[in-house]
Amino acid sequence: MVLLTALMGLAQSVAVLAIFALAGVVIGRVGRQITQKNKEQWREYRLQRFWLINMLSAPVIIVIFFISARVTGLSLTETGLNLNHLSISLLIAVPTSLILGTISAISSYIAVKEGIKPIEIALDGGIFDAVGIILYAAIFVGPLEEFIFRGVIQALLMKDIGESLNIGPIHILYGTVIAAIIFVAYHYRNVMVGGETRKQFLTMIPGRLTLSLFLSFLFQGTGSLLGPIVFHNIIDTCTLATLVVTTYQKNHAGLQNTAVKTEE
Repeated sequence: MVLLTALMGLAQSVAVLAIFALAGVVIGRVGRQITQKNKEQWREYRLQRFWLINMLSAPVIIVIFFISARVTGLSLTETGLNLNHLSISLLIAVPTSLILGTISAISSYIAVKEGIKPIEIALDGGIFDAVGIILYAAIFVGPLEEFIFRGVIQALLMKDIGESLNIGPIHILYGTVIAAIIFVAYHYRNVMVGGETRKQFLTMIPGRLTLSLFLSFLFQGTGSLLGPIVFHNIIDTCTLATLVVTTYQKNHAGLQNTAVKTEE
């Protein structure tokens, strides 16, 4: 009975992921129709304006979240839409994300300066795209990913896989760990749509897994999505803002040097 319940939880999680992925495909096809672009043109546009497409897709993701919760029998409280342990959640999420975000920002700065491209999305589209990327990271990225991966998938797995690894007073639910791994594995979709190379994806696995485990444990410990959302937004904002600003400065400096050489 316990095994059957666990398998049901896994099956439901896979179904939610399938719907999530299918929504992305449908949004892509609709986008191509609206913009009158072929597959290659849409691929380039998606890399250039990924932030805009994701923002416009937000209502679809929210609908998937609520429908998935309803169909799988999760209450809104179980999905993390609550203010449980508010102070603890923020006291953990904010300082930790600022520290890790600073480390990520420094790494991103060095990567751009050294000519290393950590991701394939366009980072040099001008002020409009720069502001859009930063706003997307600061407001949208946390809710859009946490609603599905922590709010539905992890909530399902914690509910249906009750076993845990107990280390003293610490209880690590197997469902929590599985959900964290699923979150990392799903990001391979970035490779499939051209946002990352396979090498970039593999390089980022350790960092992504560490952050994913932290987010999952934070959700397990507090039962609220607020901490994970705040943490996720701060980390991505620090990283993407640094990549965008540093890329702009580097390109601007390059143009100035070219202009000086031309005048000489």
